[in-house]
Amino acid sequence: MTPQIWVFGCSYQSQWIQCAWPKEWVETYHTVFLELYAAFVTLDVWGHELSNSTIRFYCDNKLTVGILRKQSSDSPVMMALVRHIVLICMIHNILLDARHIQDIDN
Repeated sequence: MTPQIWVFGCSYQSQWIQCAWPKEWVETYHTVFLELYAAFVTLDVWGHELSNSTIRFYCDNKLTVGILRKQSSDSPVMMALVRHIVLICMIHNILLDARHIQDIDN
């Protein structure tokens, strides 16, 4: 049996990155955390290039979209990651928007 590998990808203009989540994360953290982490990586990598702009994240998980829009969560673990996302946005003057897309369109 082939081991299951969970990956995420992010793109900006002609640049892209693809990373695999550590197996321990997949077994430990909720999917919403993993998707928030992908948003964090995007902002961390390209935040300086995105200064003074509006960024729209498309995600097939409604909970993730809601957390990004509210910039808040009841979960302390998720909130720690949200704080990092908000800090990057504040440093680079980025307005964050999130939209839900259907699984089939993802």
